[in-house]
Amino acid sequence: MTDITRNNKIIQKYEKVFHNSLHYGFVNRNQIEFYQNQFDVIRPSISSTLEFVDNYDFGDEQDNIRIYAVACLPFILAKFDIENPDIEDRAFKNKTLDWLNYIKHNKMMTNHHIHSITSDDSITVIQDDLLDKQIAIYEWMLSGRISKKREWWSLVLQFQYLARSVDIAWKSTKMKLDFLYIFFSLFNKDVNPDSIEKQMLIASRKNRLMAYSEEHIQKVLALPENTFTKKELKNKILNPLKDLLL
Repeated sequence: MTDITRNNKIIQKYEKVFHNSLHYGFVNRNQIEFYQNQFDVIRPSISSTLEFVDNYDFGDEQDNIRIYAVACLPFILAKFDIENPDIEDRAFKNKTLDWLNYIKHNKMMTNHHIHSITSDDSITVIQDDLLDKQIAIYEWMLSGRISKKREWWSLVLQFQYLARSVDIAWKSTKMKLDFLYIFFSLFNKDVNPDSIEKQMLIASRKNRLMAYSEEHIQKVLALPENTFTKKELKNKILNPLKDLLL
């Protein structure tokens, strides 16, 4: 395998990460806008990011940081205001809740509609307890406040996952902040170091998608089959986003 072929295979791996991250975090309109106007910046930006990350030694977190840094690129590169996907997501949940309530209060018509488009009568047996459970779930999901996207990096888990991996890799807070600040600066994005520390580094430690709570750590340590130490659990990402990105 030539160096060019090997390099292309590496770039293709991270291109997949880029596209999956974009689809994961952008509403459809923003995806189209990015691909129409900025498609040609994807590959060179990935190359620059990998070269930058590999100037540093992150030990066991090296590959994670490559992945999460590339995953941040769509949000860093976008030359337009990224819409808050929560708004579109809530609209979809509202439609789903309306549909579930329609089924609950119009079972005869619901059965008629389903019979008219299916050939298996068994699927039209609607169980009230299961239906009520689904309604309760969607009502709960819609009960929270609508999130507000105040900055280009706000509400983007990819930045917290990157910060979390850097946080695990290094002890020095200054080194962590400097790395993240310089990374954003590479693409002419200015983020206040105080925001990086509070809303990325510290926020990632408190985010239960990616970090164990103290209570959770104690429960794991108490398990008879547990093989982890407390330090290992504190330095472990709970639900790696990279599994969805690769």
